[in-house]
Amino acid sequence: MLERVTITGADDNTSISQLLELSKEFPFVEWGILVSRRSEGSYRFPSRDWIDELMAVSHGLKLSMHVCGAWVRQMFVGELRWEELPSCFPIVDRIQINTHAQQHASTSAFTDKLAERPNVQFIFQWDGVNDHLIYAAKASGLNVAALFDASGGAGILPDKWVAPADGFPCGYAGGLGPDNVIEQIRKIETVCKKPFWIDMERRVRTHDDARLDMDLVRKVLKYSAKHVHSQEAVA
Repeated sequence: MLERVTITGADDNTSISQLLELSKEFPFVEWGILVSRRSEGSYRFPSRDWIDELMAVSHGLKLSMHVCGAWVRQMFVGELRWEELPSCFPIVDRIQINTHAQQHASTSAFTDKLAERPNVQFIFQWDGVNDHLIYAAKASGLNVAALFDASGGAGILPDKWVAPADGFPCGYAGGLGPDNVIEQIRKIETVCKKPFWIDMERRVRTHDDARLDMDLVRKVLKYSAKHVHSQEAVA
């Protein structure tokens, strides 16, 4: 039961008007905005000016913020200042914590920091390295979800998809793109009998990796639409 498709990696080379058009045509699409203090304004990581422009017209868009780098490390020791994050932070209802298979310890400072944002769902990368983090966050009463990505963010298609964990929502990522999305959704549906989402980045970019290829994005959304478990899948 596919409920949303997350397209990650919009940046300054991405047309905001095209994001709006695709969101209107495919209401199930979520735009994953990558944020990193060091990488702002580079490929996949939009500048604050671009994010501010998006925020000015973002009403009705599904957005998630994917936090990377130093901000993640600060989060784990309770030293992150939420107000330092870009302007998309106050309005998103999902925040993904990108650990990229680098081991982190669960601490009370970490869960206390997340608890400062009670209305947010926190997405953890389920990568075989940091799986304990989601259980610690859930035990602290936080709203959590798991993104199954055996490649640790490397965009590699797994040999097989794993069954979802009990107790929280789940998504799937790793090597998905327009050439395989229909087949892979069907494979995921055989192991996951509850609502899930899929996330993709690498295979919906131009050949030179310079920007999102909106033609590829449209293909993915069009192919996925018939699988979306929603009366509002297509406007």
